Amino acid sequence: MWTDSEGNSFAGELSKVVLGRVYIRDVNGKTRSVSLDSLSKSEREYLSSHVPPELEITVRKKDRELPRFAWSSLNYYTTLYTFSITLTKQSRLDYRGDLTVELFVIGQDLAVGSNDFFVLMHYSRSVCQLPDGRKSFCQVTVDDVRFEHFIAGYIQLSSAAERGKEYVGYIVTVSDSNGRIIACKENGTSDWIENDLPYSAEKLRVLYSQGYGSPDSCQFKEGFKKISPPRIPWFKRSEQY
Repeated sequence: MWTDSEGNSFAGELSKVVLGRVYIRDVNGKTRSVSLDSLSKSEREYLSSHVPPELEITVRKKDRELPRFAWSSLNYYTTLYTFSITLTKQSRLDYRGDLTVELFVIGQDLAVGSNDFFVLMHYSRSVCQLPDGRKSFCQVTVDDVRFEHFIAGYIQLSSAAERGKEYVGYIVTVSDSNGRIIACKENGTSDWIENDLPYSAEKLRVLYSQGYGSPDSCQFKEGFKKISPPRIPWFKRSEQY
């Protein structure tokens, strides 16, 4: 049962909220459109808690190299990535629920030497809330996602192979207070990953859980099939695995 600002009541089920209008379907299947402002305060508060917002996701990525020690190899370096994720509300209706932001950072293992094998280097969940108002936004920052690069072996040889991890891309998902994914964004991943981002996010969560969060235990190939990390014999230090 819905009530407008003048106290008039009518029955129906919420269909959608678009451009400041609320669409309500009655028991006969007929849809009624009313302005958001015409509903009572309690009805607007209900909608603010149950109707997820339309969002624009903006991701800014920065990287920096850690300083090397005097005894470090010339080819050993560590890169730290920082991701700043901004959620900007595009819909008119305020949203009072929590938003859960998930970040998946994907890389490749240099020891494999193939573009078909990936590593889940980082996974995190953050919660934020949107303030009231049009074009309101909230922001999440994830610091120091670590990638290391080095040359195999204790002695630096011209034939020594590269080892470590290389950055590929990211997936960001946003879920409402009921756990439903309402917005996604990706950059740099493969076609088979970006084709269905909610499904990819689900598979990556499972992979992270099975690997206890360790990148060396979160390696996978197409179809999110978990694979073992490369084990490089000492006599193959100058070869790609």
